[in-house]
Order: sequence, then structure tokens, then C-alpha cells
Amino acid sequence: MNHNLFSEGDEIEAQLVADLIKQVDNIGIKSANDLSDRIAEYQPFMMSLILGYTQDVEPEFMDDIIKMFFVVFLFFEKKTNIKKKKIDLSDFEIFQEKNFQFLNYLSGEQAKGNRMDVNSQNLSNIKFKSLFTGILFLAKNQPRFKKMNPELQGVVILGMKILIECLEWNLLDKK
Repeated sequence: MNHNLFSEGDEIEAQLVADLIKQVDNIGIKSANDLSDRIAEYQPFMMSLILGYTQDVEPEFMDDIIKMFFVVFLFFEKKTNIKKKKIDLSDFEIFQEKNFQFLNYLSGEQAKGNRMDVNSQNLSNIKFKSLFTGILFLAKNQPRFKKMNPELQGVVILGMKILIECLEWNLLDKK
């Protein structure tokens, strides 16, 4: 199996992701409100995901989660026409189910010997690997996020992966 998961295009996109992370780290209140308004207008389901986290996550952790959503939205705003098609719950559920099946497979006996190959194959399905890598970077390097319950950290990271896959499919692949 080819373990070279990243292409030259991914390296170029990695710089964009790094720039977006810096932009979001330094975002002011007015810019954050404007960005939130754009998310609500162009991808309302994404806003509902953010609001859903407010029900389950302590307020001290929400800034870090919102940063992740901002980076994802800004990335797709630069790379695609995010205003073109809205994702919805049924789109999200398709990728949620695929990821749950993948996690169930990983926990089973048949995956024990080849987890690296299986994980590589799963990650190779993401077109914008640099974006997901940036999300992992944020998760690892945000002090408050690291204090979050590990199970909740996993839920947030998996949710971001599903969101990225859903946006890719809806904006790039879906006919």
C-alpha cells in the first residue's frame, strides 16, 4: 500500500491552512461576528453544529471549538464556492455513519494486524488532508482543548473530520 498520503497540492494547501489558523487566532470580535453571520447564511447546518456543542461543552472550551469551525469554513470559502450548496443533516449523517462503521471495524479483530494500512486508506479519502491536519494541530496545541475530557476531544475531532468530508462531497463531488 502507498503510504505517501500527501501530494504536492496538499503542501500548498498546508500554507493556506497555516495562514487561516493565524488569522483565526488573531480575529477580533467584529470579524468573528461577521464570520459567524456568513456561516449562518451560507452553511446554516454548520452553525447548528456549533450551537449543538454549546449544549454539551463547557463554555471555556467553546472558543477552541469555534476556531476549528472558523478555519474549516474559511478554507472552503477560499477553495470552493461554499455559498453554492448548503450541507444538511442528511449529508452529515452519511459521513457520520461511514465513520462509525470505520471505528467499529477498527475495534474488531479483523483490523488488528493492519491498522496502519486501514487508517491510511481512511485518511486518503479526505481530499483536503492539510485542512484535517490543521484541525489536529489546533487540537494538540490549544491549551484549553488539551484540558478537555479525552472522550469529548475525540467527539470534536471526529465531528470535524465528518464535517470536512461532508463539505468536500457536497461542494466538489455531489452532482
